[in-house]
Amino acid sequence: MAQLPPMQPFAVPQARVKELPSYLKVVLALKGIGCLAMVGLSYFELSVLNRVPLARLDDGAREQVSMFAQLTMIAAGMALVELLGVVGTWGFKRWGVYVLAGFSMMDLVLRLKTHESAGAAVGVLTTTIAFVGIAVRWRDFE
Repeated sequence: MAQLPPMQPFAVPQARVKELPSYLKVVLALKGIGCLAMVGLSYFELSVLNRVPLARLDDGAREQVSMFAQLTMIAAGMALVELLGVVGTWGFKRWGVYVLAGFSMMDLVLRLKTHESAGAAVGVLTTTIAFVGIAVRWRDFE
């Protein structure tokens, strides 16, 4: 009877561990905190605007209060959707990256429209850092 060769251990291919770089985790966490802060601040602003006696204001002031309230609601909605993009990106979903990119750019446009140049600069910086980190790990995104 022929002897069989000794058994060789079966090598299981190791799956590549999906992990975001540390700086990308920090940027995404800061973006998420910023989105939550924007939603909270918007709620506070709208509750204050709700107490303004519109009947005592002239037409110009009433129009400005209305426009400010609309911009506040738009900013809060955009922050919620951007937060969804942050969560999707953290979970290695490509749709999260697309949502984050789109709403980060819309946030930039809104900040430029409201003349918040410092907020726009911070947004551009964090978005650039995030997308550099995402580009390095793009293969891992589903």
